[in-house]
Amino acid sequence: MRIEFTEKEASTIQAAMELAVADLLERSSPLCNRLALSEIEASQALGVSQRTLQRYVEIGIIKVFKPTGGKRLYAVDELRRALAGETTR
Repeated sequence: MRIEFTEKEASTIQAAMELAVADLLERSSPLCNRLALSEIEASQALGVSQRTLQRYVEIGIIKVFKPTGGKRLYAVDELRRALAGETTR
């Protein structure tokens, strides 16, 4: 399933992500020193719901890792890469 966004919607999503994760990018942030975040932590860091974070994965904005045990993990570097405007495609 592919979700299509208008240019305005995509721009709004990108702007919201950039603003919401300012704390994640600051060196003083405790999350900055972690290699990966849980789905809840990643969604809170981005300022979006868990479902929105899952949509970002579905459309290729963010890549998720599922180690044995099934819990989704989001690499901090992956979140930073997504904020820089690079997609996983």
